[in-house]
Amino acid sequence: MGHLRLKGVPKSQPWVAVVFEIQQGRGDQQSAARVAAATAHATELQLQQLKGDPSVTHCFWLLARLAEASRRSSFAEELKALGLSAEHKSALSFMAEVASSVRESIGRNTGSGAFADLASLALRKTLSEAIGHQGPGLFGSSLDDVQHALRAVSTQNAFANLSQRFFGDFLGRTLTFFVDRAVPSALLSSSTLHSVNDTRAILDSVDLHARQSALILHDFAGEWYSKHDWKSGGRITHAEAEGFVAYGLEKLRAELRREIRR
Repeated sequence: MGHLRLKGVPKSQPWVAVVFEIQQGRGDQQSAARVAAATAHATELQLQQLKGDPSVTHCFWLLARLAEASRRSSFAEELKALGLSAEHKSALSFMAEVASSVRESIGRNTGSGAFADLASLALRKTLSEAIGHQGPGLFGSSLDDVQHALRAVSTQNAFANLSQRFFGDFLGRTLTFFVDRAVPSALLSSSTLHSVNDTRAILDSVDLHARQSALILHDFAGEWYSKHDWKSGGRITHAEAEGFVAYGLEKLRAELRREIRR
């Protein structure tokens, strides 16, 4: 994510701790937990602000609404109501339209900064995996195939899996975004790290750790989806999605803090 890279890190004690943990990292799960927890502590204010971020909310809301829409016979009309075209020759063109729609929507949320891009990437990755796994693939598939693939992830348990993947991907991108920011300082004062390539295993392990940490949201996400899907008549609102995002991100922050004490 080169266009998102930020230069330097604050010379505060929390960031000194992040640099130290990177230098001590070995790419294993325990090291990843320590780097992730130190990073979450150093960026606590930013992570708290994400709880009400409209871009993250919009991406999760759209994920839920697409799952709901897939269960309706008027799938094409449901897509139009969401601002998406129903004229697609392949799942790939559908994904391109989703990306364009999200880009236009979150582009109005200038306060989201880099996190808007991270949320959008997490949404696209989650949808691509769902459609690719359930359908004939992103190439050569029709809108009917897209609907079939999304319907397969519209049950309570399947949406729980989908939500876990979305938040795990978003958290992984967010943490590695900040860890990547601290890498130059770690390299400058380390006797064991000599290049950015030396930190690749650390970044990968932090990303994996974030995805595994998102398991804590699995059951609640499924219960939330089932309840609000019923209450809203199959049309979950932005306000409902915002409430879940705030809860989910707080749970993830608490999980990162808890894991460092294991």
